[in-house]
Amino acid sequence: QIITERGRNPAGGTETTTKKSAWGGTFTCQISHSTKVDLQYVANEPTQISFAGGFLKTEIKEGILRASYDLPRFDGDGTPSGTRRNRGEQTINLTGTPQTERLPVPQYSDVRGRWSENDSLLVGSLGAWGTENRYFHPTATVDRREFALALARALQLKPEEPVAKGSSSKQNVPLPDSPYRDISSQDADWPYLNIIIERGIMQGVAPGYFGAQGKITRAQAVTAFIRALGFENLGPGSTYHTGFADDGDIPSWARDSFMVARQIGLISGDNFGRARPGAYLTREEAASMLARLITYLRTEILRDYRDRIFLYR
Repeated sequence: QIITERGRNPAGGTETTTKKSAWGGTFTCQISHSTKVDLQYVANEPTQISFAGGFLKTEIKEGILRASYDLPRFDGDGTPSGTRRNRGEQTINLTGTPQTERLPVPQYSDVRGRWSENDSLLVGSLGAWGTENRYFHPTATVDRREFALALARALQLKPEEPVAKGSSSKQNVPLPDSPYRDISSQDADWPYLNIIIERGIMQGVAPGYFGAQGKITRAQAVTAFIRALGFENLGPGSTYHTGFADDGDIPSWARDSFMVARQIGLISGDNFGRARPGAYLTREEAASMLARLITYLRTEILRDYRDRIFLYR
């Protein structure tokens, strides 16, 4: 910094004095962008419309600007003070205009009054299962192919168009061949199944076999949910009790997943505190787990990032 001072010399003339003054400071700016999604059930008047209601999806884009600074204080002549500092921080919250969308309304007539009714309708509205079906079959078991598709669609894991090598534009490059004999890459649902397989969310049951038509167990489902979150390495990594009454029945490869799933509220056990890892998953149980996973993704994981990482709370 260069400071110029003007004054009169002994002879009565004007004298200009220039001196240099060095100072240092820091300014840090952090920006976080997020999209908050709210899913709310909106009832309709039965006398006005043929269905009871549906889910309203509201998206709000939010941002946080966090700035911190450590700068010198300056005297009246512009000279930095040697000891006094100007320190502080400011946080600015920015919120966009809400965008609303009415989701498709499933017409499942066999879930009314069941404990899983709301969850079944929610994941159905999100496309996990077809909305055109009249029956949900809540107590039917789920096969591995059906579960993989429901997970990909509920989480909106949309297939990306492959990009040709050396080109910035998207071309009609075929998807990779299926590594499993019981899933064809010509299958209409292969793009969704490929996402689940490529990301390691689900793996085969034997070399070359995905077990597409086989029933999925609760242990396999919980493990897939935790992998979808990217939490597969968050287990304690040593001898521990998962907190379930049938802890000894949980296979070693699924123990960390059950532990993490219980901690984040994805599963809680049955009335006897059991995880039932070997039991086959029913459609309503899958819907309940998917609904909890979606709730965690749109609320808790965002809060954890902002409070614990971004805002240091």
